[in-house]
Amino acid sequence: TANRVRRDEIDILVLGSFFRGKDRRVLAHRCAPLQVGYHNRVASTGLDTADYIITEAVSDPPGQVEQHYTEALVRITNHNVYLPPPDAPSPAPPPCLKNGYVTFGSFNNLAKIGDDVIAAWSQILKRVPRARLLLRSSIHFDNATTRTYFAQRFASHGIDTERLEFQGLKALRKDHLAGMREVDITLDPFPCNGGTTSCEALWMGLPLISMETDSYMGRQGASYLVKLGLDDFIARDTEAYVEKAVQLAADTHVLRPCGKPYGPKSSLRFSTMTSTYRNLKRPIAT
Repeated sequence: TANRVRRDEIDILVLGSFFRGKDRRVLAHRCAPLQVGYHNRVASTGLDTADYIITEAVSDPPGQVEQHYTEALVRITNHNVYLPPPDAPSPAPPPCLKNGYVTFGSFNNLAKIGDDVIAAWSQILKRVPRARLLLRSSIHFDNATTRTYFAQRFASHGIDTERLEFQGLKALRKDHLAGMREVDITLDPFPCNGGTTSCEALWMGLPLISMETDSYMGRQGASYLVKLGLDDFIARDTEAYVEKAVQLAADTHVLRPCGKPYGPKSSLRFSTMTSTYRNLKRPIAT
């Protein structure tokens, strides 16, 4: 790749994805006079051969993070891009209307579900006694040992296994998105927030409760929610995170306008989906 960039005499190289080490190798070769990191990252490249990173103020607050980067930061109004598949299913009525209880959910890599996350989610389940929690994580929850391990971690906080549902791989992306309609409220892990899975949940009209922490990956949920005008779903500490989830579970009129039947424009799910379309799929503003 580096040789091709040199051969093509590229003046400005913009690397669209560099969260994996092997993706950053091309920058290490200094194959273009100006080299820029853009999307799909978790931190700085750590390379003195990367000149700039494109970011935004919510993800990288000015004056607070520069010391953690080897690159100069260029902030634009929206550096996030999400494109749903053309066969993405439509949002559906909140399942709590049919089930009679709220289902929380998370679709993140299980490596993000640490002890503090499980403790917070257990508090939420205790505060909402009839609620359930659905967890899906790639192929991992297809494994019985993994399911047992996570069930035991919740049990240590007093959560019965019957209140948990573990799902494994959905081979087709449209099925993965359709399965999100089994959830009323998504819970963002911390300190490493969701990325693509959060965009997917928001696209499907699901409210996302997120806790903003002190790193780039700990501000991703806030970055999405601010753009959608859903700042009230952003917490700054565990207590607020739990409280926001509990309040939203109690305020079902937020998911569906009180006293009105569900319709294509009658819920948070519709407003979230259309806002997401405008704000995450639109061309990047400069």
